[in-house]
Amino acid sequence: MGAGLVGAAGWPHGSARALQAGDPPRVIDAHCHIFNAADIAIYGFTRNVLANIDELPVLRLVEPTLCRITNLIRGAAPTVADELQVIDAHRDFGFRKNPVWLRNRAEERRALEVDIVAAGLGNLLEFDFELDACKKDAEAMVGWPLARRQAWFAEQRAEARESRLLQNRARDILDNGGTLGVAAKWLVGLTRYRFEIADELFSIYGVDRGEAGDVLITPALVDFGFWLDDLATTPITDQINLMGRFAGLYNGRVHALAPFDPWREVLHGLKAEEAPDGALAEAERAIVEEGAVGVKIYPPMGFRPTGNAEVTRGITGQGVAACPMLDRDFANPDANYRETWREGVPLDAQRRLKPHLRWYVFHPHMRKRFHDLTRRTPWDRTASDENFRLYGEMGAAIDSALDAFYAWAVDRDVLIMAHTRDSQATASRYGQRANPLYWSRVLKKHPALRLNLSHLGDMLALGAGSPEGPQRSWGWAAACLMQERPNVYGDVGFFEPILKNVATADTLLQNARLPRSAWNVTRFFWELRRMFIRYPAAAGKVLYGSDFVMLAHKEGYKAHFRKWLEAFRLRKDPSVFSETWLTNRFFWGNAEAAYGLGAGARTHARVKTFYARRNLGRARAFQRRMFG
Repeated sequence: MGAGLVGAAGWPHGSARALQAGDPPRVIDAHCHIFNAADIAIYGFTRNVLANIDELPVLRLVEPTLCRITNLIRGAAPTVADELQVIDAHRDFGFRKNPVWLRNRAEERRALEVDIVAAGLGNLLEFDFELDACKKDAEAMVGWPLARRQAWFAEQRAEARESRLLQNRARDILDNGGTLGVAAKWLVGLTRYRFEIADELFSIYGVDRGEAGDVLITPALVDFGFWLDDLATTPITDQINLMGRFAGLYNGRVHALAPFDPWREVLHGLKAEEAPDGALAEAERAIVEEGAVGVKIYPPMGFRPTGNAEVTRGITGQGVAACPMLDRDFANPDANYRETWREGVPLDAQRRLKPHLRWYVFHPHMRKRFHDLTRRTPWDRTASDENFRLYGEMGAAIDSALDAFYAWAVDRDVLIMAHTRDSQATASRYGQRANPLYWSRVLKKHPALRLNLSHLGDMLALGAGSPEGPQRSWGWAAACLMQERPNVYGDVGFFEPILKNVATADTLLQNARLPRSAWNVTRFFWELRRMFIRYPAAAGKVLYGSDFVMLAHKEGYKAHFRKWLEAFRLRKDPSVFSETWLTNRFFWGNAEAAYGLGAGARTHARVKTFYARRNLGRARAFQRRMFG
């Protein structure tokens, strides 16, 4: 079974290379990001996804503070124009190695961390609830020139520096760690230049700023501002252009995934002035002109991969014959759904919230404010509610835009990366729209579609040992689709438990006091082994990915790559997780096949043409060495 299993999926182009001791790694990071706060709807994302304020109304009390902090982050983050100005001001890209420049950047970031935390603390202490004014600043900032943003930002920082007490408290929060300090550092990290973020990612793989070594990163751009009632400062067009420039600056070691937002595409067709850049046209331009190798979409923002016009119907009978789990009668996650915010919070979280709720309700300065903010609860949403974004004509328009997008991707032979984890949702149960089961219906109509079911359905659920078993597992559904469809893959981006403990099963049995994360990692590998045995084609379709920069708010994130190496090499099952499979498939070969980067594939040809058109000889040399 051993050698047969590993060989069952077939090697992409026959250029297997055993990694010798001391060799640099050959890696394709198939799931990563190098965006900064100017590239995403930072306030909407923090408010609606990270903080989930609408479902936890008590957090509305700190919403003005959150708005002010994210405005500061937005104002400090360089746009694409800012970044190109810095790059073009130097003769070459090597200024990033200058120790004086690096030291100055580190000092600037530290000062920014302190000022932003101090501003947030000051806002809380003043009970400043001018949320509308803050939102107007956020909207206006999208069109502000650099000089105006810098002047506004300097004024805000000066105000935050007036109190030495706040500055000292901010330093304590940052230096003592904890959730608030880690979150602040992560947010301030999003004010860096994108090349600084890329340089840090390359350093994780032991590569000096992407100038040597067989490492390719494929950062995914995101476009979800319409779902968050917010907009990114940097237009998608500029972001795509910058990634095309990065392909040359990093000598072929950076090739992006363009974003596709069906809402933008629908709006472009209806009111072009509100969405002048059509999502499909921008994806086409990125693939053909800017060296992009795929496209990223984000269903948990609020749309299904298909069937948006049918929100009250289940997803029964949409599987493929050889995957019995996909033919079962699953309950529709959206139909007739109604809950209060309290019912949507786990019991242990409710217990932690209870004393805070009591303080907010009975504190004399807060009683009326809390009542005003929570009088609309219970907050609910049903399939027939007008607030439910996708129904009727809107749902049909989204379906039409998505179907055209899938047909285009098949015609161009372009990989689509789709978020398939119940996370990053903009509203309760929207995360269910990332379910891989929806993709089985898409693949019936577009069987040749290249698809990466990112997060492998949900690795955390696989590692948690769900009592529902494989018949209800998103991960097993993803593996089944990999077996049955020729171009379906899945990446392992953002598996937090692996950062903490990668003990073997023997060690776990001998020491039952090891943390839960150790058991989660072991269970995940048990499940992965079972999946490879049941669906052998999946062994050639699981891709390595870090989910950097999102992973960067977790402690020990820089050890991510090393931990994956260690975890696989601790598995005492070389017949399934062999060294050849690890180094030649998991870390790069499977991604090469997924993207179509091997010699003779269409993406390979497009990238080669892109290099020739821009006279990028060193990038072409890297591609030839990496992919033939």
